Amino acid sequence: MNKKFIRIFAICICLILSFSFIACNKTNEPTDIKEEVKSDVYYGRTQIISDGTNYLVKDGKSDYKILLQNETSSAEEYAASEFNILLEKACGVKLDIVHSADLSINTKYISLGNTVMAQEADAVLKVNELPRNGFKILSYKDGLIIVSMDNAGLLYGVYRFFEKNCNYMYYSPEEIKIDTSSSVSLKNYNFEDWPDFPERDVYNATTRLDPVATSRMFLTPSIYSKW
Repeated sequence: MNKKFIRIFAICICLILSFSFIACNKTNEPTDIKEEVKSDVYYGRTQIISDGTNYLVKDGKSDYKILLQNETSSAEEYAASEFNILLEKACGVKLDIVHSADLSINTKYISLGNTVMAQEADAVLKVNELPRNGFKILSYKDGLIIVSMDNAGLLYGVYRFFEKNCNYMYYSPEEIKIDTSSSVSLKNYNFEDWPDFPERDVYNATTRLDPVATSRMFLTPSIYSKW
């Protein structure tokens, strides 16, 4: 009985030592560890933002103007208004709005929509290039271009710009966060985005009665809701 017990015990010790030897060898083997590379593509979206050398506002003054098409839609005018509202919250400055320009090198523009500046930069979006409500924010020369697939997308592009450039965040009509300073730098953008869900219907008092809050929360309703 004792011999059998000793034999089993010896076998167990041998197995333990064998596994320990294998484990030690594995930890000593060289491992091929690759450094994590930060991607500029986020869920199929190109999203490249880097620090720029230009200032949108410097010491409470700006050389920039908002550029719109000659024949401006009410949605484009509203997007320009929202841009100025957020810029004023950030630094107390509003930009002049122009509807035509020669794009002279002495004037800097924030281009909203399919303007002559967007056309010159070949930035006008093609049919089905992005999903519905999609938009692009692109740096061009000393200025910035925001183009979109539709009216809601243009608004979303304005809001996303301030999120990325001024740490803006909308929570409710009474709660808005944005960095404040007398100077606002203008980052470099090659950025596109769109909502993950095409239909974003939220039925509550705010989204039914306050279209401003609805758009600022990226909750433009579907065509079925409008029916």
